[in-house]
Amino acid sequence: MLFFRLPAQAWRLAFAATLLLTVDQAGAAVPSTATLEGVLTSAGGGPAADGNYTLTVAIYPQQSGGTAAWTETAAVTAKGGQFTLQLGAKTPLSAAGLNLSSAWLGVAIGSDPELARQPLGSALYAQRAAVAESLDCSGCIKAGALEAAVLQPYAKATDLGNYAKAADLSGYAKTADLGGYAKATDLDAYAKVASLAAVAGSGSYNDLKDKPALADVAKTGNYGDLQNKPVTAKVGASCGSGLVLNGFKVDGSLDCGPLQVPADAIDEISNGLIWNQFIDSVSGGQKVKIIDGQGAGVSDTLSFPDIGLAQAIWVEFDIFNSDLTHITVELFGPGMSTPYILYSKSKSGQKMKVLFNKDTAIASGDMNKDWIGKNIKGNWSLTVKDPIKNQMNGTTDGDFSWALHIQTLSSKKVQVKGNLLVDGSVKIGSDAADCTALNAGAIRWTGNVFQGCNGKVWTGLQGADGSSPGSAAESCKTLHKEFPNLGDGVYWLDPNGGSASDAFQAPCNMTRDGGGWTMGVKMWYQAGHHGKASAVGSIGDALTLKGNPWKLSDAQIKGIIGDDNNFDVMFDQANYNSQYSSGNYEYAVIYNYTATWTWAGNVKGSSTTTSVKSYRISDGAVAWSGNFQCGDVGGWGINCYNVTAGSNPQGGAGCSINMGTASNGGWHHVYMAETNTDTYLYLCNGPQHSSSYNMNHRYWFR
Repeated sequence: MLFFRLPAQAWRLAFAATLLLTVDQAGAAVPSTATLEGVLTSAGGGPAADGNYTLTVAIYPQQSGGTAAWTETAAVTAKGGQFTLQLGAKTPLSAAGLNLSSAWLGVAIGSDPELARQPLGSALYAQRAAVAESLDCSGCIKAGALEAAVLQPYAKATDLGNYAKAADLSGYAKTADLGGYAKATDLDAYAKVASLAAVAGSGSYNDLKDKPALADVAKTGNYGDLQNKPVTAKVGASCGSGLVLNGFKVDGSLDCGPLQVPADAIDEISNGLIWNQFIDSVSGGQKVKIIDGQGAGVSDTLSFPDIGLAQAIWVEFDIFNSDLTHITVELFGPGMSTPYILYSKSKSGQKMKVLFNKDTAIASGDMNKDWIGKNIKGNWSLTVKDPIKNQMNGTTDGDFSWALHIQTLSSKKVQVKGNLLVDGSVKIGSDAADCTALNAGAIRWTGNVFQGCNGKVWTGLQGADGSSPGSAAESCKTLHKEFPNLGDGVYWLDPNGGSASDAFQAPCNMTRDGGGWTMGVKMWYQAGHHGKASAVGSIGDALTLKGNPWKLSDAQIKGIIGDDNNFDVMFDQANYNSQYSSGNYEYAVIYNYTATWTWAGNVKGSSTTTSVKSYRISDGAVAWSGNFQCGDVGGWGINCYNVTAGSNPQGGAGCSINMGTASNGGWHHVYMAETNTDTYLYLCNGPQHSSSYNMNHRYWFR
């Protein structure tokens, strides 16, 4: 018996474990219980108080940690600290459960933590258990552990002698030694020839019974006897001229047809050298003013040419407005009665630049469904609506610019990427299309001359030299740039390009202040073109000193100025008034004037800073430079009446800056429109005016 003490939190436990022998006389079976005796002591060392206690007992394979191999909870009664507990009363002890190399006993009292584990020793029954009464293993008994005498009743050497002689085994297996054990007469009863099937004797397939049915090809070996044979081409067959093989028909004949290449595959079959897919663009209005507080909005229209079928379509849009949350943008395509809503009050801020139907979805409508695979030729109109009045001091609120882009599968043109080498001649057709940005760089044959498109006008390949309507230049400025050796004179111009039917003649000055000036207005005593936007007079009138008035139309002058409305204007006089000048008369230039040109009313003041220079005709020297206050005053055109920067003009009679006021009745420094029966140009050499004298005033644009 093992006896020891264990410390506890409030207890100490001493106990002894005894394995009781309750031996069955018939079988000496191992009991499934064990008795545990112990003593409970208090923390002070005396016996614990009498009473009932709950103990949890567990057996572990290790001293600490791990999982219990067996555990049980039971109530014990202590008297004088002593108690007895029957282990296994609830959870029987088993040999399998206690198959441990070492065992440790753990005890917990009530809800206190488990006390330190103690090792288990052997008891009397454990000593008896050391004698094996039965084996609980398979294959664990080796031959060397067996007593030979034990096996003699089951395998006698004399019985084995006839079957395994040492002499016979030395040669491993001799036929002579087997003769006594496998004689033919002994086998007759088991393998008689008469009992064998016919096929065993003949080896012939035909002697088999219940033979499977073979396909014809298995009998003949002939390819023609196969079923479901693959289709093969008929020998000697071929497609006709201009046809290609598409496949084989069921009977093996050729399925031929014309060569068909997808319309967009020309780049693949040409190794990327020839293309018929393009991105084409047409610009709409640029910096179109938005009317503030107008529900109907401002519309701008562009015409898209016939260039092929659309594979993609999108709208480039750029807007500035004081409040985008009030803006709506609509787009009408050719023949549409209901517009696409590109944008509808969905963004805050003042600026927006997007590609509608490409990087930004449109608010309403389906442009792809309506136009992909179709020709978008025709007029497209874009409307910007600003119904809320935000600008108290003006009628407009910002501006917009737009363009229409499509990716096309063109049926009108191809692009060759690389050099084109032609062994023979190249014939150019007579393209009747207008010259626009879309076909800039094109060449055509008119039947008389070769012409090239510069993006605006068809010109002879020698250049748009202004010598005829067919070679009209965009302006005197572009003419001077392309032909710097051309002198002053009358040339054909066509600012909008396209058809030569609207080309016109105008005087060009190629020498003053860098050259490239186009004359737009000629005035002489009561000229007679008061506030007219249309053209007045003939080219002959433009060249006379007196005579009839002359001017280009506002549209022609705007074409010369350009879409950005930023231009230079030169004032001069043909001849001079000797009664007002010593002969040292001048011409003046205003630079970088930015406003929309009109002769039908006052031109607004420039939105950019301008500067002014006057030149002496006699030697071209600068007579004066500075700034005038110009625009929004007087009659028609650009009128300047007050010096805002620079010294006072000096040099001639009537040169004082205090002359005149901002009214038509006063003498302005530079005054375009005729009034008081005169026109005026007041600079340093005095008032030069036409009156009844042999002279006129002219206004040039660049």
